[in-house]
Amino acid sequence: MARRFKVRLNFARAKVGHLITQAHGVYEGLKNNPYFTNLPFGIEELLAQIDALQASSIAAMDGDVKARAQRDSDREALVDKMRTLAHYVEANCKGEDTIFVTSGFQPAPTGRTQTPPLGERIRSIKSGFLLGEAFVTLILDPDAYSYEIRWSLYHPATGTSDWTSAPVTSMRPPALITGLTPGATYAIQVRAVVKGGYTNWTDSVIWLCS
Repeated sequence: MARRFKVRLNFARAKVGHLITQAHGVYEGLKNNPYFTNLPFGIEELLAQIDALQASSIAAMDGDVKARAQRDSDREALVDKMRTLAHYVEANCKGEDTIFVTSGFQPAPTGRTQTPPLGERIRSIKSGFLLGEAFVTLILDPDAYSYEIRWSLYHPATGTSDWTSAPVTSMRPPALITGLTPGATYAIQVRAVVKGGYTNWTDSVIWLCS
């Protein structure tokens, strides 16, 4: 019997920034995915709803009641689309973890499952104490002498722009990125400094600065 995979539905309770980050991952995972070719709606509808929520969340930053109501409405609409896609992925991954993970969704945790990392070398990204800050927790590489992190403004339609980089010489505390624009989406990558030079940059982790 094929294993029954369940999607982790933590996005339904996530803050707007985390919801947008997860939705970007699902968009990238399902767009042109050969395993999921009969989506319940066009994947560009998901991207449009992501953009709508990002715009309304920026507009709501000044505290305007109507803007906040629009943000909340856009958030619920995005959650509904994510739920619909989650159920579709559960029903169509054929019980194969190698297919499931291509969707961009996270599996629901079991009693022994820890929260999965965001990327190959990035365990988590959290908002800093001040606007425009992010704390990036890296994954230890025993062969690494140090690390380098870089970030760039990002949009699915146009990709990245200019990169900004900084060295990371210690795993603790988490690496601090400053000077980000609240409400903007960023691509974040990491590489390690090892004997003989640098590793390749990791795939981008997409994160909304909130």
